[in-house]
Amino acid sequence: MSEHSDISRGRLVRVAVVGDPVSADILRDALERAGIRSMVKNVDALTAFSAGGVTSLEIYVLEGDAAAAAEIVAAEPEL
Repeated sequence: MSEHSDISRGRLVRVAVVGDPVSADILRDALERAGIRSMVKNVDALTAFSAGGVTSLEIYVLEGDAAAAAEIVAAEPEL
C-alpha cells in the first residue's frame, strides 16, 4: 500500500473548488498521477436536476496528502 493511500493519514480536507465537471476531472487526474486519491463533492446537488448545471464542485484529499495536493492544484492553469 502506498503512503498516499494509507487511510490513517487523517480526515478529508478540501483542497479546491471548481465550477464545472471538466475542471474537476483535470484536477482528479493530476492528483491521481501523483498517487493521491481524491473525492469530488457536488455542493449544489439540486442543480443536477435543473437546467442550470453544476455550479460548485469541491475536491477533497486525505489530510496527510493536503500539502502535496495543494502544490498540484496551484500548478494547474486557471480552471
